Amino acid sequence: MGGLHGFFLVTERFIKKKWGHIIFRKQIFFSFTIAVFTYLLIVITWVFFRAQSFTKAFEIIYQMFHSNASSVLDQVDIANVLIISSCLFIYHFLMRNRSYEYLVYKMPIAVRTFFLALMLITLSLIPGDDRAFIYFQF
Repeated sequence: MGGLHGFFLVTERFIKKKWGHIIFRKQIFFSFTIAVFTYLLIVITWVFFRAQSFTKAFEIIYQMFHSNASSVLDQVDIANVLIISSCLFIYHFLMRNRSYEYLVYKMPIAVRTFFLALMLITLSLIPGDDRAFIYFQF
């Protein structure tokens, strides 16, 4: 999976380098569009690694892009997935040319402490099944 992810990112950078100058006036739109496309490829690829069979994988992908996804998830879960995925994507897009370490270094210690505590509390309170990370399933 890591190899495919890397391949998608290299392909994205190649496309930007090769044809990005053509659309120089709409550089942010072009960068955002190609990043969304790369993100969707990666998400679709993850489905094949997580699903129990190819049939189930194609069923999940179909439901991801059609309005009948409520047969798998209820409306609250769909909203949660969309909100969290959108926030993560926007954060990663904005951080593409920045260093995370530098960003954290520039934060006041109180803000860093708050976010660390928030992450630890959130991780300890999240309900759900105890599932091993996807890499540990092989």
